[in-house]
Amino acid sequence: DKVIVPYAAESCVTRTITNTFVFPSSYESVPSWQGMVFTDVLSSLVYVPGSAGIQVSSDTQSCAATFSVSSNDPLVLTNITPSCAIAVPGSTLVITYVVTADNPGCSGGTYYAWSALNIGVSGSFWCEECDDGIAREGAYYSVQAPSLGVAITGLPAVAYPCAVYTPTITL
Repeated sequence: DKVIVPYAAESCVTRTITNTFVFPSSYESVPSWQGMVFTDVLSSLVYVPGSAGIQVSSDTQSCAATFSVSSNDPLVLTNITPSCAIAVPGSTLVITYVVTADNPGCSGGTYYAWSALNIGVSGSFWCEECDDGIAREGAYYSVQAPSLGVAITGLPAVAYPCAVYTPTITL
């Protein structure tokens, strides 16, 4: 599951992406945390360096994980190592990070952000017939065109010659 918050914003606004992976309780070949590679292609997005975090949990515990950032564009996270003893089967992996949208110009638009988690082994992932050991997910996000509003208050409906007025301009 991939979620981008806020969904719609101007390009300069930071967005938080949360990727959640729930692992099945059994595998033919059990994957290891350190063998996993997470990649976000960052289509029209820019990763904010240092913003990534990983949390792993099971029914009985939850903890942060250390990891390596192998690349910022695309974002590649490797060497995932939970700080507590949680096995992959039956656990949940949550990866979060902050991005900004690449400047799409003045028109704005809606885009699709792709990411993938390669667990390093195939078999019994989400569906046996399509299981290559890689979970792919995506989410839409919208970049709003820049806008500016101007309001002028403090003026009468009719202006008289030589009269003094003190208008207020609000952007």
